[in-house]
Amino acid sequence: MKTVMSKRVKVFVVTLLLSGCASFGVSKYAQMYGLAKPVNRVVAQTKPDEVDYWRDIKPILDNRCVVCHACYDAPCQLKLTAIEGIERGASHDSVYHLSRPFPAEPSRLFIDAQSVEQWRNKNFFPVLNEHEQTVMANVNAGVMYQTLSLKQKNPLPATTQLPDSFTLGTARKNHCPKIEDFEKYADNNPLWGMPYGLPAIAPSENKLLMAWLAQGATYTARTEISKNIERKVLKWERFFNQTSLKTQLMSRYLYEHLFLASLYFEDDADSNAQFFNVVRSRTPPGEAIDIIATRRPYDAPGVEKFYYRLMPVLETPVLKTHMPYALSYSRMEKWKAWFLKEQYSVDKLPSYLPEEAGNPFLTFAAIPSKSRYRFLLDEAKFTIGNFIKGPVCRGQVAVNVIRDHFWVVFVDPDVSEIKGYDSFLAENYQDFKMPNTEGNVYLPMTTWGKYADKQLAYLEKRDQFLSEIAPELVKRDMKLIWDGDGQNPNAGLTIYRHFDNASVENGLLGGQPKTAWLIGYGLLERIYYLLAAGYDVYGNVGHQFISRVYMDFLRMEGETNFLYFLPQEARIKEREDWYQGAEARAHRYLRFPSLEELNTSVIPYQTTDPKAELLRQIEARVKPAIDSGSTLLVTNVDSGPLVGLKEWRGEAIAILPEFSIVEVKSSGGSEYYSILKNSGHKNVSSMFNEEANLSPSENSLSVLKGIAGSYPNAFYRVDVDVLDKFSLQLSRVRSELDYKILKDQFGVRRTSKGFWAYSDRLHANYKARAPIDAAILDFNRLENR
Repeated sequence: MKTVMSKRVKVFVVTLLLSGCASFGVSKYAQMYGLAKPVNRVVAQTKPDEVDYWRDIKPILDNRCVVCHACYDAPCQLKLTAIEGIERGASHDSVYHLSRPFPAEPSRLFIDAQSVEQWRNKNFFPVLNEHEQTVMANVNAGVMYQTLSLKQKNPLPATTQLPDSFTLGTARKNHCPKIEDFEKYADNNPLWGMPYGLPAIAPSENKLLMAWLAQGATYTARTEISKNIERKVLKWERFFNQTSLKTQLMSRYLYEHLFLASLYFEDDADSNAQFFNVVRSRTPPGEAIDIIATRRPYDAPGVEKFYYRLMPVLETPVLKTHMPYALSYSRMEKWKAWFLKEQYSVDKLPSYLPEEAGNPFLTFAAIPSKSRYRFLLDEAKFTIGNFIKGPVCRGQVAVNVIRDHFWVVFVDPDVSEIKGYDSFLAENYQDFKMPNTEGNVYLPMTTWGKYADKQLAYLEKRDQFLSEIAPELVKRDMKLIWDGDGQNPNAGLTIYRHFDNASVENGLLGGQPKTAWLIGYGLLERIYYLLAAGYDVYGNVGHQFISRVYMDFLRMEGETNFLYFLPQEARIKEREDWYQGAEARAHRYLRFPSLEELNTSVIPYQTTDPKAELLRQIEARVKPAIDSGSTLLVTNVDSGPLVGLKEWRGEAIAILPEFSIVEVKSSGGSEYYSILKNSGHKNVSSMFNEEANLSPSENSLSVLKGIAGSYPNAFYRVDVDVLDKFSLQLSRVRSELDYKILKDQFGVRRTSKGFWAYSDRLHANYKARAPIDAAILDFNRLENR
């Protein structure tokens, strides 16, 4: 009897679980619309009465949604830069995690999974309806539809500032509701519809989006690239996949330094240019790409034979990651000259063992260092941009290793060509060992001590080598600095830090900085492999910590290279000023052993301010090359009402945001300017408690023509007739009330009715002026003031 009853109970329970009227653990949406499963949304064609994704929807998403939902820091990893990102959906996991004890699984769109089903297995959940495909289900069971509807029902309140219920900034906790949780989310946060913390989109745009979502978010297949572009792709893939050992080594070097690039063909350089990423594939040119997904570009491919392929970029370009790099006939000829025509031999290819592959001085020892250096210098802004726009530089702890404003120049590749230098690098490769060869670090402080010792050992050996082999290099004069061969605007760069992000521009901008760096091949390559090729954004906290700390050594090396141009007394004075209150270990590394005494400046200084003199001479040295770059995107402002802001110094500047964009409106159209706040620091050698190292009296502003950053904090719109009034009023800001009055008169706030019109003008102007370099800005850091 007991057995019979037990069986009856089991049958009853199973019936309940499977029934649609009283199921246990099955959502009401599954009961109403069936179980969820990935949907094939591709259709042969869009019907006349339907909304077309490419024509009607993508422009809206690009201009209204991508400004927040792009790259690694897209809220809930919901990337709206491509239809595949929308289909992939969202995740409760954050890519940026400052206390992650163990590495996370990578979740790179188009790389780490190739289908919606695979993403579901990686815990991404849908924002589109995946139940039965009816209009009712698409509306009621779609998170994206519901968030847009929530905004329309609850627009922003008619106030200048958002209420405290909004959490803003990249450090905010993201709420990522599944459709089953959306009612509770909406009840608790009625104002949190999309776009979050910004005005609702126009009714006409919203109507199109809603209609598209209701019809099932369908789309036609992408238009294939043209035959002309296909021919160019095949030509370059053949170049990358030559079979000799020498060409294979060259291609590996190129791949490891171009994997973040947005490659394009120079003769297609217009607003419709097709961008590509170079990837490793299991399949040869002519076949569909079967991408090899590895954490780092130098990780073992896992197959005996692979191919370098050009994979079309399918996402909308966003400025925080967009790094255009032209492929042209002249570029190919340069690469042939540097890597193939140089007299050297390759007896065998280097390994992919982790402890070796991450050290370029070992892996590429056969290639002359001058060739490698020439490659990096040719597009130095791009090379430095990999540190800036690569995955490492997001968040204050990542970029507080650098100052807010400094110049970068480079050692001349001809002067630095020393007999035996390549052998020196190869023989001492162990001293170049960096965190990128360690994987994920679990004892960061112990590891720091190990790398500190290696850095000192390298400097000791380098000093001895130079003093014996090339004593002329320790006599510092202007000939040591690369002049860009008179025509390359990459000869001088300016780097700005905007608190938790950074930017790099061609030219020496913003007036004389407090510090400058001189970078040679060894230093440039190490920074690249530390912060770009070797940095794992999915790594654990130890890996992230030690990467940041190791960068201290490299920054100090670049700064000290600059200091060596100064007389001994001025050198000591500047060093003490740059590192006020720094820990003793920082001063230990700044006073590099033997070269401190050996390096002598042979520059005949004429004034009592040799640093200012030196910076002027550097400007004169690189000016012809920089001026040859007639298409520079960002330039100094040397006339007009805004010029006076450059003279403003002091504590009051702290009230201003990091990066403001000013639209100056006239009858001839609009011009755009960037106002950058440069916070003074006693030193930047401490990873934490940055406020204690601030030096408010040294705060300054840079005023530039053009867009000098990816993450604006404030927008202004000023008629040219009152530009002098705006400039004067801004310079007199001394309190939050002063700033509020300024914003009331000239600001375009998050809550402004004209916000989206301003955004559209800004992006349209940027695209028209720089069709290749321009991309969508990120609005996640817009202030609420």
